Amino acid sequence: MRKHLLPHILIISLLLLIFSQFNSDVHASSFIKIKVNNNVSFQLPRNWVVLSDDNVIILNSLVKSTLSVRSNSNIRFQANLTNNKGEPLTTVQVYSLHFQDEPSQSRFAEMSEDDLGGYDQMMHEQLARQVSQSGGRVTDWYGTRKQYIDGLVALTSEYSRSQDFPPVGHARVQIIRVYSGKHSFSFVISYYEEAVPPLRSLVDEVVSTLRCLRCEKN
Repeated sequence: MRKHLLPHILIISLLLLIFSQFNSDVHASSFIKIKVNNNVSFQLPRNWVVLSDDNVIILNSLVKSTLSVRSNSNIRFQANLTNNKGEPLTTVQVYSLHFQDEPSQSRFAEMSEDDLGGYDQMMHEQLARQVSQSGGRVTDWYGTRKQYIDGLVALTSEYSRSQDFPPVGHARVQIIRVYSGKHSFSFVISYYEEAVPPLRSLVDEVVSTLRCLRCEKN
């Protein structure tokens, strides 16, 4: 009986392997690598729209696996995933961070809980003020945590804010700051919380691809 079952098991295993490889290839082809100022890189789905230097680039039209984006402003990069009405459901922005003392990765890797708490309070107050000035309101503050992404130490602050512009509702925002001297940057990613299907898993996948080519590693 086992001799008759063996060929069937081998065939099923082979089919599963082919299916798995097919899914991997499809997933790989549905994302494109973005490189900002030849330093910060990450991957975005091809159905996003990139805004850079007043240019609009639809990633779905690109054949290359890498898109290099340059900008002369403090906002180095911005991209949106929009619905069929052109309303932004998810937004990614990359900012340059400039400091006089050029903070190092090791300094933030060794940050104490008290220091993190002080940083969190500062971010909470700063962002609540900024959101209020833009006509919104911070509805929930989820705090700041130390996060490790590909060997980088990042400080991630997360909150929800109300928005009166379309789509009306709430946006969940993550501000991921990587401090590494003159290569320090802020990666901001937000999504419309009432979207169907939920966008959190997509956002987490984008964040997991974040890389910094020139940043020091721990």
